[in-house]
Amino acid sequence: MQPIIEISNLTISFHGDEYCLTAIEELTLSIFKGETLAIIGESGSGKSVLGQAILSILPESAEIQGIINYREKNLLMASDSELESIRGGLIGWVPQNPKMGFNPSMKMWKQIAESMIIHTDSSWSEAKRQAISLLERFKVLPADQWADAYPVSYSGGMLQRAMVAMGTSVNPDVIIADEPTKGVDLLNKSGITDLFLEMKNRGITQILITHDLDFARELADRVAVLYCGQIVEITSKEIFFTHPRHPYSHGLLQSLPQNGLCPIPGNAPPMHIVHTGCRFKDRCSDSKKECKNPVPFFSMNKDYVRCFNYHNRDQS
Repeated sequence: MQPIIEISNLTISFHGDEYCLTAIEELTLSIFKGETLAIIGESGSGKSVLGQAILSILPESAEIQGIINYREKNLLMASDSELESIRGGLIGWVPQNPKMGFNPSMKMWKQIAESMIIHTDSSWSEAKRQAISLLERFKVLPADQWADAYPVSYSGGMLQRAMVAMGTSVNPDVIIADEPTKGVDLLNKSGITDLFLEMKNRGITQILITHDLDFARELADRVAVLYCGQIVEITSKEIFFTHPRHPYSHGLLQSLPQNGLCPIPGNAPPMHIVHTGCRFKDRCSDSKKECKNPVPFFSMNKDYVRCFNYHNRDQS
């Protein structure tokens, strides 16, 4: 199967006055049409940077090397006009903070309708009708009244649903959502989960950037685990939640309430540290002498893990 997005040897660094911060290092990942991929990891692992890199919306201070292909087109080499036609049209974006994602002085319907005006032949009147229909579909009710309201009038849950409506307004090929359940109460989280399940059922490719493992369990087909800017495991949802091969993946699952709320000891190393071996070795109870050496990606069928000791966990 041909990937819809293919990332090869991606490295992203930010240069400061005193040192260089490497947020993503030599990352390779394929995302296939129609699948839902959850990218999980602790805060600071590089998840959001990866999502922004796909959309080419990183700040100018970012130094990017590698390839990000969307339908065999390298987005890192695309012109501004090509990126404008892709962003918000072919690739939708749901940013992490919906309160910061809207223009406070513009009515909600117009903000949702803008992508339709840019990427389709819709008139403003038709785009408004479609915007109201989207708000209705995503349970912002009564939709015709809330369409004429300003973002300040919306609750946090309503803003999140409106953000999803805006990100999917032109039926994108791919939707990238950055922490869509962050700061959302259980009732609104259930509604947001339903929104993404609906998009999944419509065949939209989804990249879900999240630290919410229950959300990933509900939606993902595959899981990519990111730690200190490196992918340490790529596997199916079923294997990740029942038999993870990387000790960091295992630690994330043990930190869930239903598994005893056992935190991973220690902290992730700072991004400016130059690593030579396994980045998780100082927090790992299974660390061995060989973990000081560079760790390759070991392949098992369609799964990958970056750990010398994966076979011990695979057989347990």
